Amino acid sequence: MAANNQTQLKLYTVDAFSSIPFSGNPAAVCLLPLDRVISDKTLQDIAAEMNLSETAYIRLLSDSESFQTSNTSSSIAFETLSGDLIVKRKGNSISMDFPVGKIEKKVNFFLYAKKNFALDKKIVIIIMLSSLKEFEQWKLDMIMLERSIKELVVLIVTIRGKEEDGFVDEKGNPYDFVSRCFAPWTGVPEDPVTGSAQTILANYWSLILGKKQFKTRQCSKRGGDIHLELDGSRVHIVGQATCVMEATLLL
Repeated sequence: MAANNQTQLKLYTVDAFSSIPFSGNPAAVCLLPLDRVISDKTLQDIAAEMNLSETAYIRLLSDSESFQTSNTSSSIAFETLSGDLIVKRKGNSISMDFPVGKIEKKVNFFLYAKKNFALDKKIVIIIMLSSLKEFEQWKLDMIMLERSIKELVVLIVTIRGKEEDGFVDEKGNPYDFVSRCFAPWTGVPEDPVTGSAQTILANYWSLILGKKQFKTRQCSKRGGDIHLELDGSRVHIVGQATCVMEATLLL
């Protein structure tokens, strides 16, 4: 039971890029009151308590506003450091509008086998995969990776598999490609689902496959399904989201 002098904050956990709980990319969402200023340190403490990669805070702009669910707008714009992020409802999914990620050829070729090793301070990753399940279970040597490539921030591994080898969703619909995303240099061994990586992958696979729309999956342990739509210099990242927790935080 909350004491009379305690502030109560509504708190939610949402799994993005998933229609079921405990998969996709989890994030916390906290609703902040207008009548109390909460310090940056407390906001950081709340995020640490949630222990998730992202915690978003929403504050009302005036006392005439409310957090009621009566807003029927189909889109919303968020001001970010990289520009406005436009988010729209699309059926049962949510669509986000991003700039297309740039790609540049750095490696002429590479081989595949079930091992990896370092050679002359350059990483060589060799894997042999014959199914989606093998790709999901493939383990990368994080210590070797972090020590071998110091200049990277994120490593994206992507392949295109065959429908007959299990590269399909639970309904049997084939994926155009699948991926995994590693970032041990920033303290994230493997990201569950990475929207920014998909902006690059959409650009890359459009050149390979000659198409503009993709059904894809990021094959982390949690995993997440994504639809990508290229539109000129923009890419629409579309996925479902599910709220898995609603709680009250006492301060």
